[in-house]
Amino acid sequence: MESTTNLTAMSAPQDPPISALSDWMGAVMRYRSDHPSTQKILDTLERLLDRPYRTHALIRGEPGTGKEGLARALHAAMHPEGEAPFVKMPTGGRDPGILSLHLFGTADRPGAIERAEGGTLFLDEVATMSREVQARLSPALRGRFRRNDDEAPRKANLVVIGATDHDLSVLVREGNFRHDLFYRLARLDLRIPALRERSEDIPQAAVWVANRLLSRHGEERSLGIEGEADEGELVLTTAALTALGHHEFRGNFRELDLLMERALMLYREGDQVTETSVRRAIGKR
Repeated sequence: MESTTNLTAMSAPQDPPISALSDWMGAVMRYRSDHPSTQKILDTLERLLDRPYRTHALIRGEPGTGKEGLARALHAAMHPEGEAPFVKMPTGGRDPGILSLHLFGTADRPGAIERAEGGTLFLDEVATMSREVQARLSPALRGRFRRNDDEAPRKANLVVIGATDHDLSVLVREGNFRHDLFYRLARLDLRIPALRERSEDIPQAAVWVANRLLSRHGEERSLGIEGEADEGELVLTTAALTALGHHEFRGNFRELDLLMERALMLYREGDQVTETSVRRAIGKR
């Protein structure tokens, strides 16, 4: 089995499943952290790569932590052949009737469950689904579901991955989320820690995000940390890293991406991203 360090360090692999894994690990974790939730996630991905099998999963984490990216990494690890569909269905705040139409479909209009046949259905914010929709969804995790115009159930073969920033175990105790659906989803129960919980990961995460941004904007040079940067690279100064480390990042990696784009593209001082660059990106003087 390939080591975790090798997995997280891959930059531009050609194989689609590994590319998805590398993208998530690079953007969200970058290197193995001492945080127990981080270790659990990377251990799970390693085991799936070593011995792929398909099972439902629950991903918990604050907005901006990369829940969809982790779902895609799990999908890639569970489907190493690389051809299985990945269907995303936002469920948060949607009318139950409309959500049922999109999820279960009709004979003339296949729903998300049918479109995900043989692959993965990713449900974004499962905590807000009505109990009526939960009751109809639960059998699909056991391999059967009804379309909206069906009289009899039909077979389903798919992995369902649910994501939420709520504590579903609390909602189960309060009677707001079905216990059967919860326990079927939580075969894999993974929590992505907030960025502020692991500030030691910020330097490498900032560099990874910055280099992705530079590539996206057509810049040929990359960014390195002061004292470690190669000749000709842009430099992220030590003082800039200190300023990033003191920021709370309530928006997690989504906010880190935004701040690094501002610091790089608007407020870079020559070849350096400085403390002033970061402070101006945050909105401070």
